[in-house]
Amino acid sequence: MTAPDDAEPPFLLDGHHVVRYAVLDESKPPPAHFHLVAGGVPIGLDVVKRLVVAEDLVKGRIFLMHCDADWMTVTAETFEHADAAQASAESRYAGVPMRWSHYRELTEQERHEVQVTRDFLRELAAEFPDD
Repeated sequence: MTAPDDAEPPFLLDGHHVVRYAVLDESKPPPAHFHLVAGGVPIGLDVVKRLVVAEDLVKGRIFLMHCDADWMTVTAETFEHADAAQASAESRYAGVPMRWSHYRELTEQERHEVQVTRDFLRELAAEFPDD
């Protein structure tokens, strides 16, 4: 099932808190010979339809997530801050019209869910630290 063009992503996506997102405009043909490698994965506009800038709930890193039309992550990359992630997307998807939106303010229940998820993921990360 494909999400409508104006649909927002879930506020939590793959254990990350969504802070902004973009819908790629499919009404215009893609640039000739468009190709992109993100996170070591070659991707095309036949699959990637949406972009998400999100905060990692464990370490606070910022991710640019390349998603399909249903907000399922195809691949992701880390960036120093949200503006850098968005600028990279705009540069790498040059010629592809997109509309960026900041994620709306979360409800009290959503903020609580983010905090519970953050606490759980941090506990899990503490049990299985990176080497």
